[in-house]
Amino acid sequence: MLDKKKLIEENKKCVFEIFVLGFLPCDDYYCMDDEGNKNENTVVAVHSDEFKSFSELERFTRSVYCQAEADRLLYGEGGKALYCDKDGALCTDVALHGGRGYYVDWDNYAINDLAQGAEACDFEVVTTEENVFNGSVKEIRLPFKAILENGEWKLAKLVY
Repeated sequence: MLDKKKLIEENKKCVFEIFVLGFLPCDDYYCMDDEGNKNENTVVAVHSDEFKSFSELERFTRSVYCQAEADRLLYGEGGKALYCDKDGALCTDVALHGGRGYYVDWDNYAINDLAQGAEACDFEVVTTEENVFNGSVKEIRLPFKAILENGEWKLAKLVY
């Protein structure tokens, strides 16, 4: 059975805590050595109570997203992966961490069904976004597509 709310909340977690706006906690974020010089190695260990290994992060990601999107999130594009397995440890490349403003309200949203088939479902999240320049708030619609893959409903794309 398709649980849209669960998939939306897991997508939200991926956006805010793992892949887009926030990242799993890690060592030595600024990549400095003991003398305060920039370290050329930007791959550092992740310290997460929830994801102790890359395989645990991979299992979670693959439970939320279809194979193609999970592969993109886990292994990157052009060989640039945000997370990796290094000698059995979950690591992240802090050079790929980025910051950006984001003002979408994920705490108060509605779900609208658009189309439902046996193996695909289109729906949208209706919420608001604040314009930080003038303080106005407008309604926005974020499109989601869930597909049935190996008997489980998964999102086709990370949505933010």
